[in-house]
Amino acid sequence: MDAFPWKVAGSYYEVCNCEAICPCRRSRGEKGRRPSYATCDFALSWWIKQGHAGAVDLADLKVVLAGRWEATIPGDPWHVTLYIDDRATPAQKDALAAVFLGRAGGWPQQSFGSNIVEVYAVKSATIELDHTRARERIDIGPYLTVRTREAVPHDFTVSCGIPGHDHPGQEIVAEAFRYNDAPFDWDIRGKCGFSTDFAYSS
Repeated sequence: MDAFPWKVAGSYYEVCNCEAICPCRRSRGEKGRRPSYATCDFALSWWIKQGHAGAVDLADLKVVLAGRWEATIPGDPWHVTLYIDDRATPAQKDALAAVFLGRAGGWPQQSFGSNIVEVYAVKSATIELDHTRARERIDIGPYLTVRTREAVPHDFTVSCGIPGHDHPGQEIVAEAFRYNDAPFDWDIRGKCGFSTDFAYSS
């Protein structure tokens, strides 16, 4: 990946177990704070609308990163599994893993990749996403189900560091956030989420 320039852009949707509006967000002109609880259990999804890594086309592929951020441990370690669209070729899968695990530099490495201390697996999976505002969902059978319940009203800018604070978006409350893939198993309801767009490059 170091030898080839890369660029990906599209839509972004995440959920976690924090209270809405997530304290980690930048809102009301104030910088984000620590999570609501000792651990942040999350699922992050990206739908690439345009993208490439060198000559490898990445358009219309989907990626989900799920796991846990241990917010009380120095270094804010993340433990994750990465799910990559099962339509991806081996070259596409390698490129997407490098980008979204922060190994290919750019904003993913700067914003969250350096916190990833453990990757349980990189799995090919059938990923179904809907990033329609206030109707967002994620389905990765049999592991993950996420549904938005409603948008959170806010008349001020809300942004998240993962897509970047130059991509403000909409806070939501999730109706369902069910995840079961070892070592994690949780069923979270009524907690926060966020949707926006993203653009990363090498």
